[in-house]
Amino acid sequence: SSELPAAVLSRGQRFKLALTCYEGSKAPIGLFDEPFASGMDASGLREMKKLIRNAVANQRSVLYTTQLVTYALEFADRILVIHDSGIHFDGPPSQFQSTLESGDPILQLFSETEA
Repeated sequence: SSELPAAVLSRGQRFKLALTCYEGSKAPIGLFDEPFASGMDASGLREMKKLIRNAVANQRSVLYTTQLVTYALEFADRILVIHDSGIHFDGPPSQFQSTLESGDPILQLFSETEA
């Protein structure tokens, strides 16, 4: 029901609510923490993908954290890998794949998790 407080919603439902609020706002940037691992069902994931595509089409930005490299490669214009206050990669997805073999131990973790 639309009368339920957000606090009683599931994690996936709260995330859908946040997506809806962002879509209805005029905010130039949306910030989401682990949107693809938020407990959303398949329709929620489709909505997130749609939100990202719509935001880009409307000159808006979506900034999100993720450990799921496949989603970053699919949707990001820019990937930033930060670990212990250090930047280990900053660039386009096309360069990220080739940089995985650079020998950086942090970037090697991504190679191991995607295999």
